[in-house]
Amino acid sequence: MLTQKEFDLLLEATRTVNSTLEIKELLTIVIDLSKKVLTAEAASLLLYDKNHNELYFDIALGDKSEKVKTIRLKSGEGIAGWVLQHGQPLLVKDVSKDKRWFAPADKISDFQTRTLLAVPLLYKDEKIGVIEVINSLNRPNFVPSDIPLLQAFAAQAAVALKNAQLFTTLGAERDKTAAVLGGMTDGAVAVDHDDTIIMANKSTCNYLGGTCIEGTNFFKLVNDFEISPVVRSFSEIKAAEFSFELSRKKGKKLYLRVKGKKYTEDGQRFTGSIMVISDVTEEKREEMLKRTFLSLVSHKLKTPLTTIAGYIPLLLSTELTEFQRKALNAMKQQSTHLTILVEKLLNLILVEAEALDLVPKPLILCDLLSIAQEQLAVVTESKNASISLDQSVQDCPTILVDKNRTIEAFKNIIENSIKFSDKPSPEVKISVAHNKKPVVQVIFADNGPGIPPEELRKVFEKFYQIEESFTGQVEGFGLGLALVKRVIESQHGKVWAESKIGEGTKIICELPIVEN
Repeated sequence: MLTQKEFDLLLEATRTVNSTLEIKELLTIVIDLSKKVLTAEAASLLLYDKNHNELYFDIALGDKSEKVKTIRLKSGEGIAGWVLQHGQPLLVKDVSKDKRWFAPADKISDFQTRTLLAVPLLYKDEKIGVIEVINSLNRPNFVPSDIPLLQAFAAQAAVALKNAQLFTTLGAERDKTAAVLGGMTDGAVAVDHDDTIIMANKSTCNYLGGTCIEGTNFFKLVNDFEISPVVRSFSEIKAAEFSFELSRKKGKKLYLRVKGKKYTEDGQRFTGSIMVISDVTEEKREEMLKRTFLSLVSHKLKTPLTTIAGYIPLLLSTELTEFQRKALNAMKQQSTHLTILVEKLLNLILVEAEALDLVPKPLILCDLLSIAQEQLAVVTESKNASISLDQSVQDCPTILVDKNRTIEAFKNIIENSIKFSDKPSPEVKISVAHNKKPVVQVIFADNGPGIPPEELRKVFEKFYQIEESFTGQVEGFGLGLALVKRVIESQHGKVWAESKIGEGTKIICELPIVEN
C-alpha cells in the first residue's frame, strides 16, 4: 500500500512523464524521476532492441556517457537482462555477491553500485526496457515495499514511452509521405466524408489553383471545370474505385484525369476518398487528332466501299472466265473485311465521343447476356463454340447500366474469346461474383491459349493484338476490347483481364448494381 506522500509523488511523476512526446527528453525525465521517486543516488534506463534481442543505454548521463552507451546486454545477461527475460522485478541488496551483476558497467562509468532495484518496462505484452534505481540514499538498501512504487511508476513510464515511440514513427512516416507527395508531378489529394480536402500536394494546388486548398470543398474548388461523367459528391459514387475527368471551361484547355478510391468504416459508413490527379491534356489532344483522322478516313472510305460492294454481285452474275470470277470473289471478301473495319471505326468514334450518350437503367444481367448470345448465333455455330451461364448469373442482383451499349460490350468479349481460341470447340463460361459491395463482377472465362502477363493491360488498347503466331488468330482489328473498356468505364465500372498461358483467359467486368 502506497503512503499519501508516495501517492502524491507518483501522481506528480505521472503528469510529468506524460508532458512530452519527444523521446530524448522523455528518457531523461524518466531517469530523473526514478531517482526522485525512490530517493536513489542514481538511475538507469535500458531500452529493448527487439531486432537484436538486446538491452542498450539510449540516454546516459555524465562524462562517461558515450562509453556507457556502447554497453549492450543480451536478454538474460546481467541483472537488467534477467529482469527483461523473466518480466519480473528484482531487488539486489549487494550486487557484488550476485552472479548476474554486470560489473564492467561500473568500470566504464566510474561509478560504484552497491544495492539495486530493477523492474521491467512493459506495454501490455510488449517489452519496452528496464528501469534500475541504484544505491538508496536514506537507507542502507532498498526494501521490498519499494517494488510496488517503482512498478507503478514504470507502468506509467512504459505507456508514455510507447506513445512517444508511436508519435516518432508516425512523424517519420508523415515526413516520408510528404517528401514523396511533394516530389510527384501528379496531384495527390484526400477528402473526408463531406468532400472537404484534408490533404493536397503542391501539384494539386497548381492544377486546381490556390496556394492552400486544404479545408475547401473539392467540388467547389473544381467549379471552373466540366466533370465527366457527372459527379456531385464522392458519397454518390457506388464503386469502391472510381475515375472521372475534369476539363477547364474557360481559357487555355486543361484536361485532368482523377482516379481515386473510397474508404468506409466497417465496410458501410463512407469516411473519405484519396485521389491521384494527372494532366492528360496532351493525351486528349492526340486522341482528338486521331479521332478526327479516323472519322475523316471512315466517312471517305464508306462511299466508295458501298459502290464497290454493290457492283461486285452484279459483275459476278455475268459471263466470266474462271480467273475473273476468282478475282471478283477475292475482291468481295476483302471489301467485306474493309466494310466491317470501317463500321467498327465509326462505332469506336461514336463510343469515344466526349459526351457518350448512356441511359443507365435497372436491368437483369441474364436478359442482356441472352440477347448477346442470340446476336452471336452465327459466329458460335460457325466456330462450333458453346456459351454457358453459371447459376450465379441467374442470382445476380439488378445491375444499373445502359442496355444497348452493355450488350455490345458483352458481344465483343464473347466474340473475342471465340475468335482467338485455339480449340476446335471454343468454350465461354459466364459467372458472377458478388461480395456485398455496390458492384458485381461479371466473369467471362474461355478455354483459349491464354495471354502472356506482359500483354494483359495492352489488350484493351486500340488496334492492339497479340502476335498471330501465338494466338493463331484470323481476321481482327484490335478494336473489340477497346470498345468494351470505354463502355464499362463510362458506367462507373472497371474491366480487366486475368490469364495464365495455356489455361485460358478471364475478362472481368465490374458493374454497379441497384442498391435496395
